[in-house]
Amino acid sequence: MQSFTRDQIDTFIETAKAFFDVVRIVRPETFCDVSLGDAKCFAVWDKSIPCSNCVSERALREEKRLTKFEFIGKDIYYVVATPILVDGEKGSLELVAKINGDVAINAYGYNKFIDRISKYNDALTKDGMTGLYNKQYFVNHIEHMIASKSSRHMGVIMCDIDEFKSINDKFGHLMGDQILSAIAKVLIKHTAENKDMFSARFGGDEFAILLHDTDRQTIDKLVTEIKHDIHVIDRNHPDFIVSLSVGTACETDVIGKTDLLAEADRELYADKLKHHKYKFGVTPASRE
Repeated sequence: MQSFTRDQIDTFIETAKAFFDVVRIVRPETFCDVSLGDAKCFAVWDKSIPCSNCVSERALREEKRLTKFEFIGKDIYYVVATPILVDGEKGSLELVAKINGDVAINAYGYNKFIDRISKYNDALTKDGMTGLYNKQYFVNHIEHMIASKSSRHMGVIMCDIDEFKSINDKFGHLMGDQILSAIAKVLIKHTAENKDMFSARFGGDEFAILLHDTDRQTIDKLVTEIKHDIHVIDRNHPDFIVSLSVGTACETDVIGKTDLLAEADRELYADKLKHHKYKFGVTPASRE
């Protein structure tokens, strides 16, 4: 990892700005764009939450130079991130170049290029079956928000499909996959267009939603709307009932960001015990 003094890196940044659209130092653990003080690094992409494929975070974690393509509307940017030390502090040097109009390929080749990059980005952060974000991205995102000491209140919704094993055993895994995909579509419908929330497949038949800048009323309203739409799935599959057990947690003075997942998980399995048939001796604690 190369080391620089503050004066050296400032000189380099000013020189490199003649050749790149954005040159900056990023500290991913706090989402800080060092060159702009306390500004959040993802703000340059006109986003209100961190990038799903943060190349600076990966570059620092893997201690090597990495690249990615970032899509903003119809614009495409090429990003190179290199881990460095500035006065002994770790950061990631980002060089960003806008490449629209500079790509010397025909229209067909350009479309193939976009398609391949999009699929690559999705493979890093999304579940292949449902199109939801994967568990790793979900957990990483919460960890980043905790490290950033954001003042925005967060919330978590966790849910899983009741008696999903029975559905698989009686109707086959193909039907089970169809149910997973149908529920994912409901979650995407309610979160994809909202910049302050996103949904993930947490594992198997379990799903999770992370909400930024939220409150208990917003969380409860979202749960009600999701459960309502699940009934549509019921009517499409009349041979059995699809239902969800749900657990929620909202950041308060008592419940902090670090407690959200555990609190939502406890509520989820308490909901199963309260409303659904469950094997004797199984409690939220014993599943661990």
